[in-house]
Amino acid sequence: NDSPENKERYENFLRESVAEVVKRQAQVGIDIVNDGEFGKSSWANYILERISGFEHRPDQLRPVFWLGRDRERFPEVMAAEFPWMTSGTPTEACVGPIKYRDRASIQRDIQNLKTALRSVNVEEAFLPVVAPASAAYDGVNEYYPTEKEFIYAIADALREEYRAIYDSGLIVQVDDAVLANMYDELVQKSPENYRRWAGLRIEALNHALEGIP
Repeated sequence: NDSPENKERYENFLRESVAEVVKRQAQVGIDIVNDGEFGKSSWANYILERISGFEHRPDQLRPVFWLGRDRERFPEVMAAEFPWMTSGTPTEACVGPIKYRDRASIQRDIQNLKTALRSVNVEEAFLPVVAPASAAYDGVNEYYPTEKEFIYAIADALREEYRAIYDSGLIVQVDDAVLANMYDELVQKSPENYRRWAGLRIEALNHALEGIP
Protein backbone atom coordinates (compact mmCIF):
# COMPACT_ATOMS: atom_id res chain seq x y z
CA ASN A 1 0.00 0.00 0.00
CA ASP A 2 0.95 3.68 -0.18
CA SER A 3 1.28 4.33 3.54
CA PRO A 4 4.01 6.76 4.65
CA GLU A 5 5.84 3.87 6.33
CA ASN A 6 5.95 1.82 3.14
CA LYS A 7 7.02 4.81 1.08
CA GLU A 8 9.87 5.45 3.50
CA ARG A 9 10.93 1.78 3.35
CA TYR A 10 10.92 1.93 -0.43
CA GLU A 11 13.00 5.11 -0.54
CA ASN A 12 15.51 3.60 1.90
CA PHE A 13 15.66 0.44 -0.21
CA LEU A 14 16.46 2.50 -3.31
CA ARG A 15 19.20 4.49 -1.58
CA GLU A 16 20.83 1.38 -0.18
CA SER A 17 20.55 -0.51 -3.48
CA VAL A 18 22.14 2.30 -5.48
CA ALA A 19 24.91 2.68 -2.93
CA GLU A 20 25.64 -1.05 -3.11
CA VAL A 21 25.61 -1.33 -6.90
CA VAL A 22 27.86 1.72 -7.27
CA LYS A 23 30.24 0.25 -4.68
CA ARG A 24 30.39 -3.07 -6.57
CA GLN A 25 31.09 -1.35 -9.87
CA ALA A 26 33.96 0.58 -8.32
CA GLN A 27 35.36 -2.54 -6.68
CA VAL A 28 35.66 -4.38 -10.01
CA GLY A 29 37.40 -1.42 -11.63
CA ILE A 30 34.61 0.30 -13.54
CA ASP A 31 35.45 3.99 -13.62
CA ILE A 32 32.22 5.37 -15.15
CA VAL A 33 29.37 3.97 -13.07
CA ASN A 34 25.58 4.12 -12.99
CA ASP A 35 22.76 3.55 -10.53
CA GLY A 36 21.77 0.08 -11.73
CA GLU A 37 18.43 1.62 -12.81
CA PHE A 38 16.96 0.84 -9.39
CA GLY A 39 14.66 3.87 -9.57
CA LYS A 40 12.72 2.45 -12.54
CA SER A 41 10.00 -0.15 -12.93
CA SER A 42 11.41 -1.08 -16.36
CA TRP A 43 14.16 0.06 -18.71
CA ALA A 44 11.70 1.92 -20.99
CA ASN A 45 8.08 1.96 -19.85
CA TYR A 46 9.05 3.59 -16.55
CA ILE A 47 8.60 6.88 -18.40
CA LEU A 48 4.85 6.28 -18.66
CA GLU A 49 4.71 6.68 -14.89
CA ARG A 50 6.37 10.10 -15.19
CA ILE A 51 4.40 11.62 -18.05
CA SER A 52 0.74 12.36 -18.68
CA GLY A 53 -1.41 11.49 -21.67
CA PHE A 54 -1.39 7.67 -21.64
CA GLU A 55 -4.07 5.18 -20.68
CA HIS A 56 -3.10 1.59 -19.81
CA ARG A 57 -5.35 -1.00 -21.47
CA PRO A 58 -4.50 -4.48 -20.21
CA ASP A 59 -7.24 -6.14 -22.25
CA GLN A 60 -6.26 -4.52 -25.56
CA LEU A 61 -3.26 -6.60 -26.63
CA ARG A 62 -0.82 -5.60 -29.37
CA PRO A 63 1.49 -7.83 -31.44
CA VAL A 64 5.13 -7.70 -30.37
CA PHE A 65 6.53 -6.53 -33.72
CA TRP A 66 9.53 -4.99 -31.95
CA LEU A 67 10.87 -8.49 -31.23
CA GLY A 68 11.60 -8.84 -34.95
CA ARG A 69 11.70 -11.99 -37.06
CA ASP A 70 13.34 -14.01 -34.31
CA ARG A 71 9.75 -14.86 -33.38
CA GLU A 72 9.67 -17.08 -36.47
CA ARG A 73 13.36 -18.03 -36.60
CA PHE A 74 13.64 -19.29 -33.02
CA PRO A 75 10.07 -19.82 -31.77
CA GLU A 76 10.95 -22.13 -28.87
CA VAL A 77 13.68 -19.87 -27.51
CA MET A 78 11.58 -16.74 -27.89
CA ALA A 79 8.53 -18.36 -26.30
CA ALA A 80 10.62 -19.39 -23.29
CA GLU A 81 12.17 -15.93 -22.94
CA PHE A 82 8.94 -14.01 -23.68
CA PRO A 83 6.03 -16.26 -22.62
CA TRP A 84 3.51 -13.52 -23.39
CA MET A 85 4.79 -13.22 -26.97
CA THR A 86 1.98 -15.16 -28.64
CA SER A 87 -0.81 -13.30 -26.87
CA GLY A 88 0.72 -9.84 -27.19
CA THR A 89 1.32 -7.01 -24.75
CA PRO A 90 -1.10 -4.51 -23.20
CA THR A 91 -1.68 -1.29 -25.11
CA GLU A 92 -0.56 2.10 -23.87
CA ALA A 93 -2.96 4.51 -25.58
CA CYS A 94 -2.16 8.20 -25.91
CA VAL A 95 -5.48 9.90 -25.16
CA GLY A 96 -4.33 13.38 -24.11
CA PRO A 97 -1.45 15.89 -24.07
CA ILE A 98 1.92 14.38 -23.19
CA LYS A 99 3.61 16.36 -20.44
CA TYR A 100 6.43 15.58 -18.02
CA ARG A 101 4.75 15.67 -14.62
CA ASP A 102 6.77 13.58 -12.12
CA ARG A 103 9.94 15.57 -11.53
CA ALA A 104 10.42 14.12 -8.07
CA SER A 105 11.44 10.66 -9.32
CA ILE A 106 14.29 11.84 -11.53
CA GLN A 107 15.55 14.17 -8.78
CA ARG A 108 15.47 11.23 -6.37
CA ASP A 109 17.44 9.08 -8.82
CA ILE A 110 19.98 11.85 -9.33
CA GLN A 111 20.41 12.39 -5.61
CA ASN A 112 20.73 8.68 -4.84
CA LEU A 113 23.51 8.30 -7.40
CA LYS A 114 25.36 11.43 -6.33
CA THR A 115 25.15 10.36 -2.70
CA ALA A 116 26.56 6.94 -3.58
CA LEU A 117 29.44 8.56 -5.45
CA ARG A 118 30.74 10.14 -2.25
CA SER A 119 31.89 6.74 -1.00
CA VAL A 120 33.77 5.58 -4.10
CA ASN A 121 36.69 6.71 -6.23
CA VAL A 122 35.48 6.81 -9.85
CA GLU A 123 35.91 9.23 -12.76
CA GLU A 124 32.29 9.90 -13.74
CA ALA A 125 28.72 8.63 -13.46
CA PHE A 126 25.72 8.35 -15.77
CA LEU A 127 21.99 7.79 -15.64
CA PRO A 128 20.35 5.75 -18.43
CA VAL A 129 17.19 7.28 -19.92
CA VAL A 130 14.83 6.07 -22.61
CA ALA A 131 14.81 7.53 -26.14
CA PRO A 132 11.67 8.67 -28.00
CA ALA A 133 11.70 5.57 -30.25
CA SER A 134 11.73 3.24 -27.25
CA ALA A 135 9.28 5.18 -25.09
CA ALA A 136 5.73 3.80 -25.28
CA TYR A 137 6.79 1.10 -27.72
CA ASP A 138 3.49 -0.67 -26.96
CA GLY A 139 1.64 2.57 -27.56
CA VAL A 140 -0.94 3.82 -30.02
CA ASN A 141 -1.62 7.46 -30.77
CA GLU A 142 -5.27 8.41 -30.41
CA TYR A 143 -4.75 12.10 -29.62
CA TYR A 144 -2.21 13.85 -31.85
CA PRO A 145 -3.16 14.62 -35.48
CA THR A 146 0.11 13.25 -36.91
CA GLU A 147 2.77 10.72 -36.04
CA LYS A 148 5.38 13.49 -36.00
CA GLU A 149 3.46 15.54 -33.45
CA PHE A 150 3.07 12.43 -31.29
CA ILE A 151 6.79 11.55 -31.38
CA TYR A 152 7.89 15.14 -30.81
CA ALA A 153 5.53 15.44 -27.84
CA ILE A 154 7.25 12.43 -26.29
CA ALA A 155 10.62 14.01 -27.07
CA ASP A 156 9.63 17.31 -25.45
CA ALA A 157 8.61 15.48 -22.28
CA LEU A 158 11.81 13.42 -22.23
CA ARG A 159 13.86 16.58 -22.70
CA GLU A 160 13.00 17.60 -19.15
CA GLU A 161 14.51 14.37 -17.85
CA TYR A 162 17.61 14.71 -20.05
CA ARG A 163 18.15 18.30 -18.90
CA ALA A 164 17.71 17.41 -15.23
CA ILE A 165 20.45 14.79 -15.49
CA TYR A 166 22.78 17.03 -17.48
CA ASP A 167 22.23 20.03 -15.20
CA SER A 168 23.11 17.84 -12.20
CA GLY A 169 26.58 17.17 -13.63
CA LEU A 170 25.89 13.53 -14.51
CA ILE A 171 26.18 11.99 -17.98
CA VAL A 172 23.00 11.29 -19.96
CA GLN A 173 23.00 7.80 -21.52
CA VAL A 174 20.20 7.26 -24.04
CA ASP A 175 18.76 3.73 -24.25
CA ASP A 176 17.14 2.94 -27.60
CA ALA A 177 16.83 -0.82 -28.11
CA VAL A 178 13.59 -0.53 -30.08
CA LEU A 179 15.29 1.61 -32.74
CA ALA A 180 17.43 -1.41 -33.58
CA ASN A 181 14.79 -4.07 -32.97
CA MET A 182 12.25 -2.53 -35.35
CA TYR A 183 14.67 -2.78 -38.27
CA ASP A 184 14.04 -6.50 -38.51
CA GLU A 185 10.30 -5.92 -38.86
CA LEU A 186 10.11 -2.77 -40.98
CA VAL A 187 12.84 -3.65 -43.49
CA GLN A 188 10.59 -6.45 -44.77
CA LYS A 189 8.64 -3.83 -46.71
CA SER A 190 11.70 -1.89 -47.83
CA PRO A 191 14.86 -0.28 -46.40
CA GLU A 192 13.21 3.10 -47.02
CA ASN A 193 10.30 2.09 -44.80
CA TYR A 194 12.66 1.63 -41.88
CA ARG A 195 14.64 4.78 -42.68
CA ARG A 196 11.47 6.86 -42.61
CA TRP A 197 10.36 5.38 -39.27
CA ALA A 198 13.80 5.66 -37.66
CA GLY A 199 14.63 9.03 -39.18
CA LEU A 200 11.68 10.74 -37.54
CA ARG A 201 12.62 9.31 -34.16
CA ILE A 202 16.28 10.23 -34.46
CA GLU A 203 15.28 13.78 -35.39
CA ALA A 204 13.07 13.87 -32.29
CA LEU A 205 15.91 12.56 -30.14
CA ASN A 206 18.26 15.25 -31.46
CA HIS A 207 15.56 17.80 -30.68
CA ALA A 208 15.30 16.49 -27.11
CA LEU A 209 19.08 16.60 -26.69
CA GLU A 210 19.53 20.11 -28.08
CA GLY A 211 21.95 22.07 -25.93
CA ILE A 212 23.39 18.95 -24.29
CA PRO A 213 26.92 18.20 -25.55
